[in-house]
Amino acid sequence: MKRIYAFISFCLVLCCLFGCASTKIEGITKPGTNLRHYNNILIHCNFDNLQYRKQLETEFQKQFSENGIRSIKSIDLFPPLKDYSPSEINAIAKPSGASLILEIKLQSLYTNKGDSSSFFIPMGGFFFGSGSSEIKLTVIFDIAIRDIPSEEILFRGTATSEDENDNLSKCLENIFESLSEELVEKYFLSDTNS
Repeated sequence: MKRIYAFISFCLVLCCLFGCASTKIEGITKPGTNLRHYNNILIHCNFDNLQYRKQLETEFQKQFSENGIRSIKSIDLFPPLKDYSPSEINAIAKPSGASLILEIKLQSLYTNKGDSSSFFIPMGGFFFGSGSSEIKLTVIFDIAIRDIPSEEILFRGTATSEDENDNLSKCLENIFESLSEELVEKYFLSDTNS
């Protein structure tokens, strides 16, 4: 019996240390499209908050790299000093050799619980807060994947990611990792895109 309690305690500690973020992606892929055939992807996280943009683009680049897919972070190609139209992004991306643009936008972000001492302040597309209780953070992302040469949208969808932690930055880190793992595995590594 002690071994069972020790095992359960060990599992709980692992969950707390390594995060348990989950991501569910729903979307539509253009018929006849297999994203597995694309190998050089421009990652464009369209966030106001530059720290989180860089963090998510880096996480996606890591996931692509681990799976043998080349990628480029948009933050390395064009400075975030202005808003770029899709045609401007395509014009900048073409010389880089990228064949696809993966665009991630923040649709909404909210907490599902927290104690009365917690407060959250909107800051550039993300919320920063304080408080000692665990929070359940839910982030909804819009996702679009476009073919650069034809400018056709090959995939459009929504991802809902959640994590529960007592540290908001850790929640976002876990959510970014979960989102990138799920999207790469489900749409870029499988033979059929659902």
